[in-house]
Amino acid sequence: MSTSPYLLGHHEAEWRRLEDQHALWRDTILADLRSLGLGEGMRVLDAGCGVGSLLADLAVLVGPTGEAVGVERDVEAASVARARFAEAGHVRVIGGDLTEGPLPGGFDVVVSRWVLSFLPDVEGVVHRLAGCLAPGGALLVQDYDHDGVNVFPAVEGFSEVIEAFRAAYRDSGGDLYVATRLPRVYAACGLGDVALQPHAKASTPGGGAWTWVARFLREHLHEVVASGHLDEAVAERFLPALAAAEADPGAVLVTPMVVSVSGRLTRSG
Repeated sequence: MSTSPYLLGHHEAEWRRLEDQHALWRDTILADLRSLGLGEGMRVLDAGCGVGSLLADLAVLVGPTGEAVGVERDVEAASVARARFAEAGHVRVIGGDLTEGPLPGGFDVVVSRWVLSFLPDVEGVVHRLAGCLAPGGALLVQDYDHDGVNVFPAVEGFSEVIEAFRAAYRDSGGDLYVATRLPRVYAACGLGDVALQPHAKASTPGGGAWTWVARFLREHLHEVVASGHLDEAVAERFLPALAAAEADPGAVLVTPMVVSVSGRLTRSG
């Protein structure tokens, strides 16, 4: 099994952040899934399910006559997810690595959200996910085209901090612009009927978009400093500048673009 670490870490604080992230963006992913026809009695795979935030919604969409399966590499996260669905007979969580080893198959829909941006071999993983689909099944990936993130009025150090995270992803083998690469990858993996749906959110301080971005930056800023992607002096100036901006009720923060990319299996292999 691959031992490549998850850039942002596996621990309870990160799991809580991801739960709140799901709550903010769930309207977009559920709309995309419904547009693909996911519903009662169908089989759906959550590839990289974490502690099961999205899997819970998938279980509701397919109902007790369907099946919702989650695949998760991290042992502790998978254990948390299994406990979460212990009483749900139509939900399974299995340990597995999207980059190697066996994966279950025969699914009407496979969904993977904020996973491919961490992985170096995107085409290899998409090929494997396409192999999990039943004939005519759909793959839905929701991930970043990271342009667009901004704050008004300008906050000292904001652009440097954002660029530091982009560089950290790149140097770990990931890509925060992976969504725009996917149509070519889908075609190479036998997926047609490709559709893209961009999503973005914005808010004033205390709103969902502002809170999501600011929390991420605060909780993970030390990691890009420690890795050498951001000068410590920039980080020290940025945090009080961000706090000052949050005292301005007229300030606005716009999230990075999140793009949903879907395609259907039109040929085998």
